[in-house]
Amino acid sequence: MLVNLTGKVCRTLPLVILLGAMACGPLSPLRFLHSSASETETTPDELLPSTEPRIEAAERYALALGGVAPGRDELLLAERPELANTTTATDFRLFSSNPKVVGLLPRPGFADFLQGRGAWLIPQRPGAVTIRIQLDGTERDPSIAVTVPPQAVIQILVAEAQNLLLHGAHQTAGHVERDSRSPTGSALAAVIRNRVGLIGSSGDPGLFVADAELLYADPPASAYEAVITAHTATSYQFSPVDPDDPNHELYEHAEARGFLSEEFQLAYDQAVLTAAAMYDGSADDPTHGAFAFRSPTDEEWACLNILLVAHGDTLPAACGPGDEDFPTLAPVQLVVMPDVPRYDDGRPTFIFYRMRADNDPVITEIP
Repeated sequence: MLVNLTGKVCRTLPLVILLGAMACGPLSPLRFLHSSASETETTPDELLPSTEPRIEAAERYALALGGVAPGRDELLLAERPELANTTTATDFRLFSSNPKVVGLLPRPGFADFLQGRGAWLIPQRPGAVTIRIQLDGTERDPSIAVTVPPQAVIQILVAEAQNLLLHGAHQTAGHVERDSRSPTGSALAAVIRNRVGLIGSSGDPGLFVADAELLYADPPASAYEAVITAHTATSYQFSPVDPDDPNHELYEHAEARGFLSEEFQLAYDQAVLTAAAMYDGSADDPTHGAFAFRSPTDEEWACLNILLVAHGDTLPAACGPGDEDFPTLAPVQLVVMPDVPRYDDGRPTFIFYRMRADNDPVITEIP
């Protein structure tokens, strides 16, 4: 789907999550495109989630307003030497750097933090906090990082690439491992983050037809929601947000993990990890500046593949949208990412668009 947009944009792609304003002059109308990967295989039984809690000590935790897998919202302190005497401590405390983002309660089944050697993490709103540890009046290092990404990011990742998230997840016995990373999810999330950055640089919500009132309501989280839900009277920036899209129901159900059927819950768990890492900046942009993505047709990929091998510098019309569809960002470069899965016919599930430097090929593959 192609969306007509009007706006301005600087010639950089800041990878930031905070909004700013920089004057960079008016530019010509801009077009952006997207498509969801719906031609994926069904979910095997062995990829269904476990209902048994998985509680582990970690230095980073990813939460979600829509809930997480059983046990993933319980902070458990590791058996570190500096905490060896917690069982005999008379005063053991945990502090959230921002209780309005993440609150703390004793772990279920325990009377206090000391008895449970940790805490139950209660997400309140999107944001990133640190949990400080105090033992008998002395603060102990290291602190623990906790991120709550905007729920809309999780929802759009699940709706756009549910099976790609699922099949790319590193999971054990029905639990997605904390260090699991989704190449597809990370690339899609990076596009969202880059759009937020572009709006911040241009100071123009209209660049992506984002609602200005929502955008600035409570940044940076509200900026992500505004980018994802942006639409005109006839089209949406992200297909699953459209009530008429076949994945819209999945997008809505991903508002909470418990609303999803079992076959999508591990994909949701992977989306939580991916969204959190992109939102708090701990994940790099694997696309190196992409601002759009789409799924090419068979005919377009046949054309693009020839061009990719030949290192061509001109995009024929048969290859699909190009500079004429992105006049503000022209010349554009199409990006094929080897880690993003392909359909059985060899066609990438997603290709990405970014600005092209002089003398670079019009389509490239990121190693």
